[in-house]
Amino acid sequence: AAGSSEPVKAWATVSVMGRVLGLVRNEGDEKAALRGATTVPTHQFDIAIIGGGPAGLTAALYAGRNLERAVLLEGKAPGGQLLNTELIEDYPGFLSILGGELATVMEQQAAHFGTELVRTEVRAIKVQADGMKLIETYDGDYLAPAVIVTAGGNPRKLGVPGE
Repeated sequence: AAGSSEPVKAWATVSVMGRVLGLVRNEGDEKAALRGATTVPTHQFDIAIIGGGPAGLTAALYAGRNLERAVLLEGKAPGGQLLNTELIEDYPGFLSILGGELATVMEQQAAHFGTELVRTEVRAIKVQADGMKLIETYDGDYLAPAVIVTAGGNPRKLGVPGE
């Protein structure tokens, strides 16, 4: 404000060796960002979807169709359990399709409608005071007011011959 002795709050990018750590409001906040303090993430979306199996890819498709700025975060190749299934004969629209092919089609369709697909592992989700969700990954942080978690599962091995 005019005549105020408060410093002007301007956004500045903090980066180390070309990697953006985040955005800070004041010049003094740069040291805090370098120490790993909470900064404003560089990736902001309307919806963050965690997990790239069929449920996550379906959520990504519909978020994109609804013109939401959406991101799907998956630590492995998208498809989930589809990648462990050789032949699928009970999926609507296909007489039969390989699991990997169906995963590829679903991924392409989600991307076609504008969802950003990111291969990264989620480390933590933190709810901020304003209700926004901070999703921490090994490749940067993401901020969204809504998070859809579709973590899926891992089948248990029985330990029997031929498994």
